[in-house]
Amino acid sequence: MRLAQLDSRRPFDLSRETPLRAALIRLEDERHALLLCIHHAAFDGWSKSILVAEIQALYPAFVAG
Repeated sequence: MRLAQLDSRRPFDLSRETPLRAALIRLEDERHALLLCIHHAAFDGWSKSILVAEIQALYPAFVAG
Protein backbone atom coordinates (compact mmCIF):
# COMPACT_ATOMS: atom_id res chain seq x y z
CA MET A 1 0.00 0.00 0.00
CA ARG A 2 2.82 2.35 0.85
CA LEU A 3 4.39 1.95 -2.60
CA ALA A 4 1.04 2.57 -4.29
CA GLN A 5 0.47 5.72 -2.26
CA LEU A 6 3.95 7.04 -2.99
CA ASP A 7 3.65 6.39 -6.73
CA SER A 8 0.18 7.94 -6.92
CA ARG A 9 1.58 11.18 -5.49
CA ARG A 10 4.46 11.33 -7.97
CA PRO A 11 3.54 13.70 -10.81
CA PHE A 12 3.92 12.73 -14.44
CA ASP A 13 6.39 14.64 -16.57
CA LEU A 14 4.70 14.07 -19.92
CA SER A 15 7.56 15.75 -21.77
CA ARG A 16 9.91 12.97 -20.58
CA GLU A 17 7.83 9.88 -19.83
CA THR A 18 4.82 7.94 -20.99
CA PRO A 19 1.48 8.59 -19.28
CA LEU A 20 1.59 5.12 -17.69
CA ARG A 21 3.76 3.63 -14.97
CA ALA A 22 3.55 -0.04 -14.05
CA ALA A 23 5.20 -2.18 -11.41
CA LEU A 24 4.78 -5.78 -10.35
CA ILE A 25 5.27 -6.01 -6.61
CA ARG A 26 6.09 -9.31 -4.89
CA LEU A 27 4.07 -9.58 -1.69
CA GLU A 28 5.01 -13.20 -0.95
CA ASP A 29 6.57 -16.04 -2.95
CA GLU A 30 3.30 -16.75 -4.75
CA ARG A 31 1.47 -13.43 -4.27
CA HIS A 32 2.01 -10.34 -6.37
CA ALA A 33 0.26 -7.04 -6.98
CA LEU A 34 0.20 -5.13 -10.23
CA LEU A 35 0.51 -1.40 -9.65
CA LEU A 36 -0.68 0.81 -12.49
CA CYS A 37 -0.50 4.58 -12.32
CA ILE A 38 -2.05 6.18 -15.38
CA HIS A 39 -2.38 9.88 -16.21
CA HIS A 40 -5.97 11.05 -16.63
CA ALA A 41 -5.19 12.38 -20.10
CA ALA A 42 -4.58 8.79 -21.27
CA PHE A 43 -7.26 6.93 -19.32
CA ASP A 44 -10.96 7.32 -18.61
CA GLY A 45 -13.84 5.22 -17.29
CA TRP A 46 -14.41 3.55 -20.65
CA SER A 47 -10.73 2.63 -20.88
CA LYS A 48 -10.81 1.27 -17.34
CA SER A 49 -13.58 -1.19 -18.14
CA ILE A 50 -11.64 -2.45 -21.17
CA LEU A 51 -8.40 -2.84 -19.20
CA VAL A 52 -10.13 -4.73 -16.38
CA ALA A 53 -11.88 -7.05 -18.86
CA GLU A 54 -8.59 -7.75 -20.64
CA ILE A 55 -6.77 -8.58 -17.40
CA GLN A 56 -9.67 -10.78 -16.24
CA ALA A 57 -9.45 -12.73 -19.51
CA LEU A 58 -5.69 -12.87 -20.00
CA TYR A 59 -4.42 -13.61 -16.50
CA PRO A 60 -6.25 -16.94 -16.06
CA ALA A 61 -5.14 -17.96 -19.55
CA PHE A 62 -1.54 -17.11 -18.68
CA VAL A 63 -1.71 -19.07 -15.41
CA ALA A 64 -3.18 -22.07 -17.29
CA GLY A 65 -0.31 -21.94 -19.73
